[in-house]
Amino acid sequence: MGVPTGHGAGSPPASVDTQESAARARAIVMNVERGLGFEPVDREVEKLGYDIESHVPTSGKLRFLEVKGRISGAPTINVTRNEILYSLNKPEDFILAIVEFDGDSHRVHYVRTPFQREPDFGVTSVNYDFAELLARAQSRHGDARPENGARRVDYTVKDNAGSMTPYSDLELERMLSDVESDLTERKESFAGDAPIKAREAVCAFANDLPNHRRPGVLFVGARDDGSSAGLAVTDELLLQLADMKTDGNIVPPPTLHLRSSTRDGSTFGLALAAALRRSRTSGS
Repeated sequence: MGVPTGHGAGSPPASVDTQESAARARAIVMNVERGLGFEPVDREVEKLGYDIESHVPTSGKLRFLEVKGRISGAPTINVTRNEILYSLNKPEDFILAIVEFDGDSHRVHYVRTPFQREPDFGVTSVNYDFAELLARAQSRHGDARPENGARRVDYTVKDNAGSMTPYSDLELERMLSDVESDLTERKESFAGDAPIKAREAVCAFANDLPNHRRPGVLFVGARDDGSSAGLAVTDELLLQLADMKTDGNIVPPPTLHLRSSTRDGSTFGLALAAALRRSRTSGS
């Protein structure tokens, strides 16, 4: 639901970005875009109707992201008329990126086609229900489309535990088919109890009790026999996988490398985990 505001609407609502939170939110989204393999530029000062212009190297396309930072539980998000109009003019390329702050942690939500109609004449901004927009972002995790021509995107999250040597595509193909390996875990989707099981697997990979000294691999979108489950691997799914590093459920956090990879025309989401120190899931 959108509530319009105009020239005589009075003071802006408390949920409007402060300069500090807005800058922090943009920096977070810029980092996410780089991790997804794109080349973002902050253009907020130009007031173009979006904050970040993100170049897709594989296709030459541009993504236009309007960034909103909010404390978890805030009632509304305020969007200007210019931002709404730009989204309607670029429906395939515009993304409303919401950074939800909760204490020292945060979550990033991407909403495509967030607005359905332009504001009435004289309306300068509209307050949208925060919870409703978040629900729409979450409902799109399995529906959003990967960028045209994008065969692979990477999102690397590192800590002081050190770096890892990525596997080659041939090595990953062999591991996907090796049902006996204790360096692999397969999940057909990232729904139900899969996120919990995935964190347990990442924790085991990070601890490396067998002393393989190689990262373990979580294949998302793969059946137990290594065949494709037909899951759409999107930037939203990769954001969900990235949360395993930052949501506090694996402590201390492992080194985590995320990517998507294509095999025989089917795409899988991969999470490679390694650490040089012991990790545990919260509550264990």
